[in-house]
Parts: sequence; C-alpha cells; structure tokens
Amino acid sequence: MCVCAACCCCQTSDEQIVKPVVSVYPAASRAHLEGKSSLLCVASDMFPPLVRFSWKRQKDNGNEEDVTSAEGEQLELRESGRTTSILLIPQRENSTYKYRCSVHHEGDTVEAQTEQGNEGLVTVKSYLI
Repeated sequence: MCVCAACCCCQTSDEQIVKPVVSVYPAASRAHLEGKSSLLCVASDMFPPLVRFSWKRQKDNGNEEDVTSAEGEQLELRESGRTTSILLIPQRENSTYKYRCSVHHEGDTVEAQTEQGNEGLVTVKSYLI
C-alpha cells in the first residue's frame, strides 16, 4: 500500500532509489538555421522517474550564472526510461560559455557540463554533488 502525504511520487519500501545517468550533447536542428544552437541534457536509468532540470553557464572569466528564459528557451521531453531537457541558445553566445545541466532527483543533484563552448562539444563530465 502506498500513502503519499508530502511526497511527489509513491514508492513501496522494497523499491530502491536509483540516481540518474546524465549526459549533455549538441543537437543539430532547424533552429541552427534560425541563429540558435541546441544542447540536450538526458537523464536516464533513474528511479523514481521524476526529475527537475536547471541550466547554468560559465564565461571564460569563470563567472557562473543561471540560464534564464530570456537567455535560452528550455523544452522538456519525457519518455519511458529517460527525460530530456533541450536548451535553445543564440549562436552568438555559443563559444563564449560553457554550459552545465543539473538534474535534481530525490534530494540529490547530478550534473554534466560541456568541456568547451557549445560550438565544439565532444565530451562531458558527469558527477554527483
């Protein structure tokens, strides 16, 4: 039996929390033709499946800031086994920032970040904070 008083989801006592695997990828899309670049942040293999995304960006000088809706459009897709956040950003900003995606899950946060500006994304670092 499941009783939810102050939680966002129900789970029985024999189900274990599994932290998400988080990855960030560049995405090719029509938005590129409209002067925008896309980043995908994929959270997968977690239980329970509910997560919350946030994005930050860091300039070359090291200053970090939250990405607001004025600086980048955010979309979210939920599928079985994974949830994806898509960040659309103006191309003029694509090489001056490193971007970091944070996935909030069951009180913990897992992050993945680009190694360089999003113009040449190749690898990400993913870690639990």
